[in-house]
Amino acid sequence: MMGKIDLSVSAVNPRRIFALVEAEKEVAGMYTSDDAGATWKLLSNDPNITSRSWYYMEVFTDPNNEEVVYALNAPMMKSIDGGKTFESMRVIHGDCHGFWINVKYREADRYVQPACRRRAQSENRPPARSSVFNVMHSFFLLIQ
Repeated sequence: MMGKIDLSVSAVNPRRIFALVEAEKEVAGMYTSDDAGATWKLLSNDPNITSRSWYYMEVFTDPNNEEVVYALNAPMMKSIDGGKTFESMRVIHGDCHGFWINVKYREADRYVQPACRRRAQSENRPPARSSVFNVMHSFFLLIQ
């Protein structure tokens, strides 16, 4: 059985697509395609990248480096080897519901990461970041 799938296309190489897939343990994980989706390969089935997929999961590619990919779940994970291995990122709250990288800067130096009731903002590469509490933000869930 398969559940959610989130996709992210590399801005550096539009033929490279990452897919974060919710499924049974042996097939859940991060997949990639280097031929614009014609074929797919499972790169990592690290359970940390799909641990709370029933709630949310998202994948984001770095706009300046096709080897850097982020898996948002609980915890937030980062790969610098094209999705083969992941390391946990320090965040201000466990629920990482979004990610925005300022494309003007190289190597994701500046980003915003919203979470429940909080937002993390980096001005000079992780882990140096500040928590911003005075900005209104929200998200909506569709329950069917």
